Amino acid sequence: MPMTSRNGYTRHSPTDGRRGFTLVELLTVLAIIGLLISLILPAVMDARAAARRMSCANNLHQIGTALSQFESTHGHFPGCYAGLAGPWIGSPREEWSYSPSSLMAAELSGPSLAEQVPISQPLNQPFNPDWEGVDLPSPAVLRCPDDSYATGRATNYRFCRGILPLWPKDPGGVFISNEATRAAEISDGLSTTAFASERLVSRPRAGWPDRRRDLVVFDPAQTPDVASACVTANQGGTTSVLEWNTQPVGDPWLSGRWLHNCYYHLFPPNSPWFDCRQGDDVALAVTTARSYHPGGVNVLFGDGHVRFMSNGINLQVWRAWATRAGQELAPGE
Repeated sequence: MPMTSRNGYTRHSPTDGRRGFTLVELLTVLAIIGLLISLILPAVMDARAAARRMSCANNLHQIGTALSQFESTHGHFPGCYAGLAGPWIGSPREEWSYSPSSLMAAELSGPSLAEQVPISQPLNQPFNPDWEGVDLPSPAVLRCPDDSYATGRATNYRFCRGILPLWPKDPGGVFISNEATRAAEISDGLSTTAFASERLVSRPRAGWPDRRRDLVVFDPAQTPDVASACVTANQGGTTSVLEWNTQPVGDPWLSGRWLHNCYYHLFPPNSPWFDCRQGDDVALAVTTARSYHPGGVNVLFGDGHVRFMSNGINLQVWRAWATRAGQELAPGE
C-alpha cells in the first residue's frame, strides 16, 4: 500500500508490484542458457578447426610457391633424404643430409634464414649429420596450428617419396634420395602428383604411443621388407614385434632423414595402423600423412594447389598420386 513520506513524496512498499524469481524460473533460465551453449559451442569449435585447417593449407601453398621458385632457379626440385647429394650443394659423391625445406630456406623465409643454414659446411656423419648441434628454430610456415608439439625446430610438413619405402631403389615419387627431379620428368602432370602433406610431430614420452603421432620400431634382425613386415605386425597387433620409438619425429626441420621430412602413400591418411621403422636403419621405414584435422589431411600438388584429402579416399587413387609416372586420376574423379 502506498505511503506518504514527511516531505510529501509517495513511496511504495518494497513488495508492491514486484517479486523475485522462483526456483523453478531460475532453473528454467539456466536450462535455456545451457541449451544455447550446447548448440553454439560445437559451431564455434568447428569454425576454429576450419580456420586452423585453412591456415595449414595456406602453409602448404607457401611451400608450393617456394618449390616453384627453387625449380625455376636451379632447374630441378630439391631432393629429400640423406645420401649422395645433388650438384647444387657440392660434389655429387659427398654424403649429406638436407631436407628440401633447408635447401629452400631462402624461398621459404628469406635470405636471413638461409644464411643461418650451414649448407656449405662439411658434416661429421654420413647420411645423418649432427644437426643436434644446430639450434635453429623452424620458420612458422613449417608448423601446423593444429599440432601443439610443433615448436622449436619441429616441422609438420613432409615431402612425398612415393608409395613404398625402397632403398636404394627409386620409390617413384618426386622427392627421392640423392636425386634432383625436374618438372619435365613428372610425366603424369604436376596437377596429379602429390608433392607434400603433413604429419604430427612426436616427442618421447611414457606409455604406449599415439597412433597418429608416434611410430614403432622393428627388431633389426627382421626382414628388410619393412612395408610387408609393418603390415603383418599391425594386423597381428603384437607388442613383442613393435617397440615404442623414443626418438623425436619431425625434429629437426633441417634433417633430410625420412624420420623428419619424408612420407609415403602406402597407408591412407590418418591410418589406424602404426608407422614403422626397422631398427636404426634410416632408409627402411613407413611414414604416413597424419593430422588432427577432422576427417583427413591437406595435400600439396605439383601445380601449387592444395586439396583436403579424406581419410576414406580410395587407396589406389591415393597411391597413384604419390608417383611421378603412374597414370594418376585427377583430384575429384
